[in-house]
Amino acid sequence: QQVWGLPARQVDPAALWRPKAGSIDAGEIGDLDLENCYVFHGHIGTMDRIVRHRVFACPEQDMDNLQTYIQPNTQLFLLDIGTRRLLGPFLPNGVPGWNLVDAFRGRYPAQVPILPSTELKQAHFGRKVVPFGRLRTEESRMLMDRFRDKARIAPDDVLQAWGLDPRGAAP
Repeated sequence: QQVWGLPARQVDPAALWRPKAGSIDAGEIGDLDLENCYVFHGHIGTMDRIVRHRVFACPEQDMDNLQTYIQPNTQLFLLDIGTRRLLGPFLPNGVPGWNLVDAFRGRYPAQVPILPSTELKQAHFGRKVVPFGRLRTEESRMLMDRFRDKARIAPDDVLQAWGLDPRGAAP
């Protein structure tokens, strides 16, 4: 199995950690790549830790998928399953690893460090099902079409929580 072009057993997450802090300029992210999106789910009990530690996390059985499908240019999204709001895009800030931060009491040891886009957007999905994980092209297309149609710059409090300046966000 390969992780970022290297055999998984040879990957040291600390060695591949991006030295970048803050956020990713929206121009660096570019257009949504429908074949390279990954959706994470969060809930009221995890959202504050996700934001504080800038890490998306999932159960250990998902690590193979994280290592297989999350590449440096994978566009990441976060669905708050309580509010049904999808937030993104984010980019990985390093390779997926085990327990990169001790924030989830061992429940979600498969983790990927992330950086938000300077133009973090949010869309409400109501009762629409938003799948978890890597999206197949058809699912990606439907999800991203809806995201493009519905997404607006995230509210000021959300931007501030991610350390972004609401005045600097494009409409």
